[in-house]
Amino acid sequence: MISKVSKPVYIVENSSIVITLPQEILCEIFNYLREHPVHFTRVAQVCRAWNFAADNHLFWRQLTKTLQLPDPCAI
Repeated sequence: MISKVSKPVYIVENSSIVITLPQEILCEIFNYLREHPVHFTRVAQVCRAWNFAADNHLFWRQLTKTLQLPDPCAI
């Protein structure tokens, strides 16, 4: 037997708080991935907000410094 829901259930699109975080906070979170550079390529695939944050030039500049890679802007 199917039980009835006593109150309406509302599904809010993009209801995750992670999606609403400011870009600066996302970049700080992404900094924790620096020990595993392959994960940097995956964060951009989570959602549009993460893709936008992962595309931030300051984020990539910090990553290249951390990994001791040449600055791509200087090439």
